[in-house]
Parts: sequence; structure tokens; C-alpha cells
Amino acid sequence: MKPIVSIIIPLFNSEEYIVETLNSVMSQTYQNWECIIIDDGSTDNSSTIVLNYCGEDTRFIYYKQKNAGPSKARNTGLKYAVGNYIQFLDADDVILPKRFETMISVYEKTEDNVILYSDILTGNNDNIYDTEIFHKSTTLGEDLDGHLLYKNFGVILSFIPGSILFKKEIFDDLFWDESLSFSEDWELYIRIALNKKQVFRNLPEKLFIYRNTNNSLSKNSKKVIISNYIIMYKYINVLNLSTYLNRVSLLTYKNILHIRHRRMKSLVMPFMLNGRFKMGAFLLLLLLPIYLLKTILIKKKLL
Repeated sequence: MKPIVSIIIPLFNSEEYIVETLNSVMSQTYQNWECIIIDDGSTDNSSTIVLNYCGEDTRFIYYKQKNAGPSKARNTGLKYAVGNYIQFLDADDVILPKRFETMISVYEKTEDNVILYSDILTGNNDNIYDTEIFHKSTTLGEDLDGHLLYKNFGVILSFIPGSILFKKEIFDDLFWDESLSFSEDWELYIRIALNKKQVFRNLPEKLFIYRNTNNSLSKNSKKVIISNYIIMYKYINVLNLSTYLNRVSLLTYKNILHIRHRRMKSLVMPFMLNGRFKMGAFLLLLLLPIYLLKTILIKKKLL
């Protein structure tokens, strides 16, 4: 019997886009799938649209929960999923028709410790199939372990959860971190790589389209910076100390630029996380001015 793909869609007030997303699921050449839609407290017409799909095709399954954010919705979906593979898909993105057929075929010839992710196209907000190349590189040309993800993700490379086809067993005892507002995908990748001894491998085929919405472009700068500080501190060790300091200096410089552009009102301190004073981070930051100065000089092309 062919493996089952469990598609998990967190849904929140996406009536404008959800039809295209669900149609992209139905268009798959590989048809052995279930699509679990977790309604995260929508107040628009999203639920009515989804329930119509459920009535026409029993592979669509709908659950509703109180609003708790996309990570909670994804974790809820994981509890119901019965597939051999997990596909996370946001309610405004789409997957291209040969995605599952292609990726499962490659998985059958791939080592057990590899997680595959496809290349990404960016779609126009008004017409998602009007695409361009994703704004950041999705690969370094090699498999990505925890160290490479910690060092490079969000700076040199980036990829979106919807571009990944996970193996279900990865989530037997692992879930999304619901305490993070932003960058929760990056934290998940690092945790999987370190705890499960998995590497992420790029499949150089464009099988996923990310919709570039206004909401995508105007994320809360302060929360993004705080989330990144938390992740950097959480996974710091002796081997990546230099990476930690360099990344924190870049974040601090970015924070200052946001203040200058009035997108933030104050400096977020890396050693004050979740309201607690982090002594270890504070001691490490004694070296931060050196890295910050280096970053500024590089930006000004003086170094």
C-alpha cells in the first residue's frame, strides 16, 4: 500500500486564500493523502468554505480550537495525523501537483537520517501563480546538520515549513514550541537535527509556492528579535560561541536600525529573555562590542 501523507493546515481568517490552498491539495498526482484543517478560532467565512470541501471529499478533516497560534494548531494536527509523512501547509500557500509523487519517490532511495525539502517559489499576493525565485538561498550545497542550521539559518539561507516533507516518526515525541511567536520553524529544525540526528537535504525542484502577503512583510520586529535571541541562547555551546556573538551583534545592529526607522522604540537586551536575567548571556556579551564594531565597519565597507 502507498504511504499516506498527512497535510496539516492551521487556519485563521483565511477566507481570501483557503480555496486555492485546498485546490492545490486536490490537484496532487499522488492521491493517498488526508488533509487536516485546524481552525484556530477563525471569525470570518473560512470554516464554511472548509466544511464544504469536507462534505465533498472525506479526505478533508476539520477541527476547531480556541485561538492559540499556528504552533498550537500544528501540534493539534499532529495528534490526529495517521500518515507516514507530514506536510505542514499554511492556509495561504500552495503545493504544486507533482510534489508528493516526486518527494516520496526520492525518499524511497534516501538514507534514513535525511529530511527532504524542496525549492521554493514566491507568489504574488493577488495571484499566487505569478511567481519569482524565493528571496533567500534555500541551500548551502550540502546537507544541513544542527551546527550549519544554527550558524546560517535566516542569514545566508532560509526555507519554509511548507517546503519540507517530514517523516511522521520525527514527531512521535517532538512538537512545535508554542512559547515562540516567531522563528519557531528555525528552532524546530535545530531541535530535530540535534535530538534526532537528522540532516536536512535540499531537493532542487520547485514544488511549493509561498504567498508574499502584506502580513508576511510586516512582522513584529521586536518579537522576531526576541525569538532569535532565545533560540541562539538555547542552543549555544563551546563550538558555536563565535557564531552566537556574531549573530547577536547582527541582531543588535538590526535592532538599532529599526529604532532609527521608528519600527521599534527601544533596544531589546539579549541578556534579558522572558523577563529573566541570563548571567551566561551577559558575560558573553562582554565581547559583543567587538563584534558589533566589526559588523558596523563591514556595513560601511571599512573592513
